[in-house]
Amino acid sequence: MYRLFKVVFSVGLLIIALLTLTIVYFLQTYDTNDLRPTLQQLALNSGFDLKIDGEIDVLLFPNMGISIDSIEIKFVKGSSMRAEKLSLTTDWSTLFHIISSSINPTSNQWILGPESIDLIDDIHLLNAEVHFNSIPLSKLILSDIQLRVDNISGQGDAFPVKLQVNVLEKLNMSITTSLGLDLRSQTIRIPSFEISSELGNIGGQTLIDGASGAVTGNLKFSDINLFGLTELLKLHFPQFSIPRMRGEQSLRNIGATAEFDFMASETAHLDGVLSIDGQPLGLKLVGDTSKQNLQVLLSAKSFNLGNYLPRARETKQKTSDVQYSILLSPLAPLIMWPGETQIEIDLEQLKMDGFEISNVFANFSSFRSIIQLNTLNADLFGGYVDLTGLVNLQRNIPRSELKINLHKINLSSMLPSIIDNSDINGSLNMEFNIAFNGIDLENLLNSAVGSGAISVMQPLYSKINLEQTLCSAATLLTRARSSKNWPTGTSLQDLSAELEVKSGNLMVRDLISGTENIDLNLHGAVDMRSKDYQFLLKARLNDESNAQDSCFNKLSMRGQDIPFTCKGNVLSTSPPMCLPSIGALGGLIKNKELSDLLKTLSDL
Repeated sequence: MYRLFKVVFSVGLLIIALLTLTIVYFLQTYDTNDLRPTLQQLALNSGFDLKIDGEIDVLLFPNMGISIDSIEIKFVKGSSMRAEKLSLTTDWSTLFHIISSSINPTSNQWILGPESIDLIDDIHLLNAEVHFNSIPLSKLILSDIQLRVDNISGQGDAFPVKLQVNVLEKLNMSITTSLGLDLRSQTIRIPSFEISSELGNIGGQTLIDGASGAVTGNLKFSDINLFGLTELLKLHFPQFSIPRMRGEQSLRNIGATAEFDFMASETAHLDGVLSIDGQPLGLKLVGDTSKQNLQVLLSAKSFNLGNYLPRARETKQKTSDVQYSILLSPLAPLIMWPGETQIEIDLEQLKMDGFEISNVFANFSSFRSIIQLNTLNADLFGGYVDLTGLVNLQRNIPRSELKINLHKINLSSMLPSIIDNSDINGSLNMEFNIAFNGIDLENLLNSAVGSGAISVMQPLYSKINLEQTLCSAATLLTRARSSKNWPTGTSLQDLSAELEVKSGNLMVRDLISGTENIDLNLHGAVDMRSKDYQFLLKARLNDESNAQDSCFNKLSMRGQDIPFTCKGNVLSTSPPMCLPSIGALGGLIKNKELSDLLKTLSDL
């Protein structure tokens, strides 16, 4: 037995020695660079160009393979990849199986077949960089790529894949997953995958059935810093921009869980929950891929939008800087989807900055870069609002049209929330059509054109008694004094007016109202940029028999209009300054110094 063991051991050593000598002789006599034309031809047959600037080494231990230095791959559409080193290896058992099988290893065709994946055991890519040539990804750069794929199998067994990559020279990402490829059944199984970075994490699992075209799985997004991602993209893509918001931590904690199924050339479904800074939103997506139809449903019991509004006095941006910022809005699918799209939003309560809106329902649709607001209705400030409109994105500068209907809006609730003014009460009704170009506020105001009508039921101005103010101004002409005990505030008759928007101004035409003793007619304009306004107000005594103590009854202009010029600012807490119009009053003013003073004040 000892002699037999000694013989076997000696023969084994001899075989190993001969094999070692053979390998050494092969490495010394064979020029591995002769493989260069063969590899380049294989790449060309596969649809891409291969350039090798470095050395080509054949690996024999522990597994057979090939290692290529300084490799560059150019794809059909101009995108390219460069790598410091690429190595492919196979184990000896697989190689012996191929040699002993019916496959002809002298032919290159077997390399292009699906069975060839079993020949490759490991793939290692070192210090690679990828450049994209297609718009809008032409500025996207992937660098410092480290790829490691081990124990590759095409029989369905899962094998590990690890990838590290730097995106846009700022964001480091790590991708860890496992793949199960079953070439016979044409399925790809991803039992689990995880993408992690300093801007968030994504995980999930997926099953792809190549025979039926079905894709199913689930996704989980956690700790996604959307604001940070936008700031990163803005460094290379200035058109991506989100204005500074009132909430310091807004859009810095985005999460989602979703289950999806997709059938090629048929339908796609996604059901899940989207979390925006801890606020849940129900999300449902239904797509018909054959007709390119997409429907998105968003719903929530309550959502606080106040923290996401732009900060007051935020630095203005040029139109060119934000012309694509709408892509970051919830309406992005309407623009990016190639076919018809519809989005429905259903919110029981929407919290704004200082007020709440309830029963919000909106329906948007889109086709060929035209977004249609089919309806948006909601209850707010004791009344309700209806909106319809469209946004045309087919040109470089978007054009928008809106039709606004306000019904029974309580001004005592609305004005303190909108402009921090609580001096006016009443019930507002308005119909208004407006169109404008651009996205940024400056262009919107300058290009806006529109018209409509407004009415206020039971209006009350609590800041001043308007009749007393006008009367005091009028008595400057005669130095007369009224002994009437004036009540606080002004109760006006129901008022109505025609509105027009043009050249950055909101023009008020034929505003008709009155008090107990005087009729009022007003017209003028509000500069929507500076918020300054100037109106010409005409006052006339409506019933002399009921206003014996009215100062208007003591003037010699009974039955005639007494004109006043009123100036102020919408955002000011001070009441408007109303002075008699000097030119219209003619010879009523006898005092030249007073006349000059009033003229000076009117010109301010």
